[in-house]
Amino acid sequence: MKFSYTVDGQQLFQSIHLTIEPGRSYLITGTEDNKTTLLGGILAKILPVEAVSDVSAIQSLIKNYTGRLTLESEAPLPQTTVYVSTDPDRHLLFSTIEEEIRVQLAGWQKNRLINFNEILSVFSLDGSFLERRIATLSGGEKMKVALSIALSQSVDCYVFQGVIPWLDQTGRMQLLQQVQVILQRGSSVIFIEQETSALLPHMKTIIEFDGRSLQEIQADVFLKNQYTYFEEEQKTPIFNAFSATSPPALVLHQITLSQHPFSEIPRTGSPLLQAISLSLLRHRAYCIVGDNGSGKSTLIQLIFRVFKPKQGHILLQQRELSQYTRQKLNELICYVGQFPGRQLTLSTIGQYRQAMKKSHRSFSLSLMAHYLNLPDDFPLAALSFLQMKILCLLMALSEETILLILDEPTWGIDQSGRRVILQLIREIAQKIDMALLIVSHDDSFARACRAKILRLKNGTLTSC
Repeated sequence: MKFSYTVDGQQLFQSIHLTIEPGRSYLITGTEDNKTTLLGGILAKILPVEAVSDVSAIQSLIKNYTGRLTLESEAPLPQTTVYVSTDPDRHLLFSTIEEEIRVQLAGWQKNRLINFNEILSVFSLDGSFLERRIATLSGGEKMKVALSIALSQSVDCYVFQGVIPWLDQTGRMQLLQQVQVILQRGSSVIFIEQETSALLPHMKTIIEFDGRSLQEIQADVFLKNQYTYFEEEQKTPIFNAFSATSPPALVLHQITLSQHPFSEIPRTGSPLLQAISLSLLRHRAYCIVGDNGSGKSTLIQLIFRVFKPKQGHILLQQRELSQYTRQKLNELICYVGQFPGRQLTLSTIGQYRQAMKKSHRSFSLSLMAHYLNLPDDFPLAALSFLQMKILCLLMALSEETILLILDEPTWGIDQSGRRVILQLIREIAQKIDMALLIVSHDDSFARACRAKILRLKNGTLTSC
């Protein structure tokens, strides 16, 4: 199969060649930007879409998805496909899991009853899971539901894009077991991922994407390139100096939480968080790692005072968290979430520049001139995932910031994007007297930051 893709006369993809053979697995990695999303959508046959909107503002947002796809070879795309993207919320539209499965599979299983237990058993989810409200699920649980529904459909090709980071080690092995079943019955599987270590031993074909074309690469060459990159990444520290005499930016003392306040299912066994104590010193980097559902996000919510712990105290600058106003907390703690687009509410780059000027964020403005030098009318919807992360960071940063929290900072970005994020953090660390807290399921970025790595497991926090 060879294809090109054109938008308004501009060729985004030119003669991209990929042979999709039945019963074969593919791993596509490399550049991660808006074109990567386009590539996944084209391979899954959900793009391009028809431009039907008469509203120019809406049309400008969807323009890249309404281009012209030209097939340049006789080999066609697979006849039937299913697609799961990096954000499971895009695939889950109803209130409960039972509703979701019933509606999504209604067209696939017209003449037979839906076996809910069989569908959920792929990831060892039992029947009681059916009544759960989707809004109460963790991100990892949502991804397992989205994948379970996709895997229950019999199609020619399965396209999974950015799903691996959501899954713990057991979940990844369960998915790979299902991939083997798919391949044995003659279907093909395409993974589009930046996190490749779990997939490499199981993929027949490894392909690098450079933003315009695809090139097959041998696994040993790919691994050597990865090793060289990670070595380079760790050469320059984030913080140049450290003084143990300065008071901690944040102290957690004996924090205990029996279960998440919004959870519908009573937790049995050990508490979600149990007697957690931690001091975050300025000019130091820390990383909390753990599987999805281990309580990492809950811990961040406690730091942001979304709710209070059952036991224990949280001190920010040696004062109880409860003594701060919400506005002051936002000035002292800079948080960049896993999906920064959810934190961005304005429409254009110019509106954010104006907001920074009004709040006297001169440092953020100077960084923006270097890292996001875009015209004022540039729409937020056209930003890449990396650009959204940068904008979110600069908008939340103030010269009073004492704690920078990065939630899954490498999620959705490629190696060049990691370099940009690291360099940006270095510049901020030279200017602002702060502590850095990274929250991740993967410790490679933390090692590049020379962070102290802490593992959250079974409710307890231990040094790695």
